[in-house]
Amino acid sequence: MILITVPHGKSNNSTNYDIGAVTFLPYLEQAMRNRNINYEVLLGDSHRELVDLNRKESYGGEYYMDFCELLDTATFHLDVHSFPFVEEDAPEEDALTSMGDDLRAWSVHTAVFLEVDSVTHPVVLRNLVEKVEKDFDIGIFDTSVEGAFLTTTASVLFDVPSILMEVNDQSSEEYEKLAVTLAAYFADFV
Repeated sequence: MILITVPHGKSNNSTNYDIGAVTFLPYLEQAMRNRNINYEVLLGDSHRELVDLNRKESYGGEYYMDFCELLDTATFHLDVHSFPFVEEDAPEEDALTSMGDDLRAWSVHTAVFLEVDSVTHPVVLRNLVEKVEKDFDIGIFDTSVEGAFLTTTASVLFDVPSILMEVNDQSSEEYEKLAVTLAAYFADFV
């Protein structure tokens, strides 16, 4: 079973939820169904301002417990996020995330994959990237364990290969094709 998480999926009046990930999810679900791939989706149900479900602060909470239960039968975990497009010449205060990531560098890509040192399975990441980069401009950036709590939990505690992917909010016209490409990868993976 492929486990897909969208921890920042609770919409609100702010911009602190992953609108691109929420928009991308139905395309990915349809692509998975079209290939008869067994999958589960765990959509975040908490406002990010109250508790960030992809941070250690969520440990022991309902979302985390559901996540761990699903990992018991998962063969792969995809953690889906999104980021707002930022112009290359945007000032630093508008371009840096709370984790210090520079959205100016990310915004030239349809999607980015975040690699966690000593956590992300290198062969799994390489194979996924090779599949996706045939049709899309993607980036690979380093992130910390703190910024990838779900991926770290899946990979380290459950030995389930896990990839953290961020889709560009401004690349929504490519979401359907990206979803089909990911489903094709998962069909080969399982």
